[in-house]
Amino acid sequence: MSAVTEFQPQFLDEDEEEPDVMIQFDADAFDPVTPYQEDFDDQVHVAQEQLMHLRQKQEALERQKTELEELSQRKEEFTAGRTRIVEELTRYIHGLEGESADAQRLADECLDTKEIFEHHMRTVECLRPESWSRTDLRGELARALGYIESAEDDISKAKPLLDSLGSKKKIFKSAAAAVSNATSVSGQPFSYWLKAGIAFTLPIMVFAIVFGTMMVIFGK
Repeated sequence: MSAVTEFQPQFLDEDEEEPDVMIQFDADAFDPVTPYQEDFDDQVHVAQEQLMHLRQKQEALERQKTELEELSQRKEEFTAGRTRIVEELTRYIHGLEGESADAQRLADECLDTKEIFEHHMRTVECLRPESWSRTDLRGELARALGYIESAEDDISKAKPLLDSLGSKKKIFKSAAAAVSNATSVSGQPFSYWLKAGIAFTLPIMVFAIVFGTMMVIFGK
């Protein structure tokens, strides 16, 4: 229904007076309108969306902060660990270098001493008293005793090395079993009895060589 009711145009004569025009409105024909209601709802919705985005961004920033803190902590652990390991490795490497040098010197000394002892062993084993003639006996005995004295001198020179090796490893245990037993009784050190054993053994060896030589010579 139109808001304007029964509006009919009328044509009036000039002499007639202008009649009053009555316009009537139907109040039920219009809905009440709040001009800013829809705009306000839209603004609230936009604000809520922005707030949600801000919260998501805040959560992302907090996660990023946690990750950065964890990375920073791990970096500090790495730096401290690397410093500690480098110091330890440097100390151990220097120590091992010194030990390696000492071990190499000891190995060289052992090898040289072994070669000297092997030379003396071959020389002594080559002595054949039974082949000495009576005319050469004096010279052969002098030469043989010289070999024995030379071997004894080299053994005495190698005593510090032999004592050091004997204290670290049981390489002379079988050769000095009797001496070790005597040590437990008298309380003398191992080196004392080893020297005593050498002192006792060498004269016996010399006597055996001389005795064998005499037997061969006079037995002919």
